[in-house]
Amino acid sequence: MASVFKTLKKKPYTEIIYMNWSIKLTSTYKEVYSKDSGPSFHVDGERYHIFDFKSSDDIELSLKWNDGNNTSIESAINHVLNSLTIPNEYMPDLNLNINIILKKKEDFSAIYLVFVPDAKRLYVIENIIHKNRKRRILIMSFGV
Repeated sequence: MASVFKTLKKKPYTEIIYMNWSIKLTSTYKEVYSKDSGPSFHVDGERYHIFDFKSSDDIELSLKWNDGNNTSIESAINHVLNSLTIPNEYMPDLNLNINIILKKKEDFSAIYLVFVPDAKRLYVIENIIHKNRKRRILIMSFGV
């Protein structure tokens, strides 16, 4: 019986990020905020998490970062956060000194990791698109 409960125990979200995106984050964090667009039959939608780390080295050394301040990435991030109606106090300040990772999949799904080294805070923004939703986007784009 104990093994059943162990299997049903909720996984840390960093494990889900690894399973979905092959991005390995260290386990030395505290989750500060979390919001998603709700349950979906196709498991698509938007997700947002904020993690505070004990040390910026914990996160900076484990991933290859790009310097921040890219207007097209900032626009995509703001689109997801606005659709989730994130309160201002949980919005990332993209004008700070930030590092960014963007990873996309062929179905147009994307994950944005925004790290603020001075605050030791990581913002994880995901836009997951199911293949049927992708088809609708393509049809609307090309007017088919």
